[in-house]
Amino acid sequence: MARIATAPDSPAGLGERAFYAFTLALAAGPLDRLVYEHQLPSVARAAAWGMVYLGFALLLQRRPRSMLAAYRRVWPLLLMPAYALASVIWSVRPAQSAVGALELAAAIVFGAALGCRVDERRLLALVVAVLGILAVADMAATLFSPEGLDINGEAVGIFSHKNANGGMMATTALAATAVVVFGGGRLVALPVAAIAVVALGMSGSRTSWVAAIAGLLTILAMLARRLRPPARPVALLLGVAGLCALGLGVLGSGVDVVRLFFAATGKDATLTGRTDLWYLAWGFIHGAPVLGHGFDAFWTNDPTSDAAFVNEVVQDHLKSFHNGLLEAAVDLGWVGTGLQLALMAAFLGPVARLARRGDPAAAAFAAALLVQVAFTNLSEVALFVRHGFDLLLLSALWSRARMPAPLPAGRIETPPASPGYGETGGGKTGGGWAPVPPLPILPGSDKAQPQ
Repeated sequence: MARIATAPDSPAGLGERAFYAFTLALAAGPLDRLVYEHQLPSVARAAAWGMVYLGFALLLQRRPRSMLAAYRRVWPLLLMPAYALASVIWSVRPAQSAVGALELAAAIVFGAALGCRVDERRLLALVVAVLGILAVADMAATLFSPEGLDINGEAVGIFSHKNANGGMMATTALAATAVVVFGGGRLVALPVAAIAVVALGMSGSRTSWVAAIAGLLTILAMLARRLRPPARPVALLLGVAGLCALGLGVLGSGVDVVRLFFAATGKDATLTGRTDLWYLAWGFIHGAPVLGHGFDAFWTNDPTSDAAFVNEVVQDHLKSFHNGLLEAAVDLGWVGTGLQLALMAAFLGPVARLARRGDPAAAAFAAALLVQVAFTNLSEVALFVRHGFDLLLLSALWSRARMPAPLPAGRIETPPASPGYGETGGGKTGGGWAPVPPLPILPGSDKAQPQ
């Protein structure tokens, strides 16, 4: 028999969207600095995340079929926390690895549920609204609070570090710019973009500057893709010609490009000590090259640990090797690094699917966010982190991109034709969509009766 398509879930209401906004704001990390500086007890942040876990557990209980389907759509991403959890077997700190793996999985699961319940256009609007509020608070803290600047006079705002501030403001600027360029709530997005750009500049985070520029170029490339076919080659030719002219001008001027770059970004040839840190990372990678030391197990406050040795050498108090790929290699070996690269490349599939059939602003933001994360990951640990904001967002966009297209109203799905199936099997064309046949009205009755 023909199967009538099931009706989709009802859209997320105001209360549910407010819960998602709270989750995004918490994942952005405004509480981390307060906890780090002991202005807020760590139990308060844990309680906030406990509320998030409870909310998504209730959502799973209310809509088990749609939630499980959402998790299946992002199953490749769950390979990373699964491997991280397996690293408990060889981890130097098994409990720390187990907790980190579960929090990594939570970001993916929460993102999948968010993408299932909120379409990409409303999701982008939610991101702009939440990050816009944080940007306003960040700017206020920078301008009016003595704690809004670090010891170098660079803005940290409401975040734990200038790079965290710069990275979040770069994401805010890209989300708002995508709305301004492709349409949506421009009256809100335009001031949000302006505030975010100013805050990004004040942060002094050179990595975030470069990542934001790369993301902006991605948005412009997505815009060029929407040009009419005759205009596309012209835009491409002008872009290539501009880059060639810039390159020839630099080569002809005799300028030392490397020295100029370091001077412009305020860094030295060691990238502010990063190359020395990366050299130390290689030593620990060679100690466990295949499987690593265990997920999230290297950095600890133990004064006898390898992390304490690294901090003593670099005379700092670090929590990462400031390179996502090296961090993965230290934690999970070359197997983990290869898995991370494969999953980052796999994000191109959902981005392309959004570009083909989704909201253009959301598709442009998804592409820009992926590029931004790829650039940032070379200088920071940007993606596969515990309760990661970028991972949550990209998981939501992946989940939404893999959602099946809604079925047309008043139509039924017919299975493929088979011998003896009859005329409703679709004849020579096989299975497909067919109008629902009306039921006949029998004489003397005002109700339709089955034949």
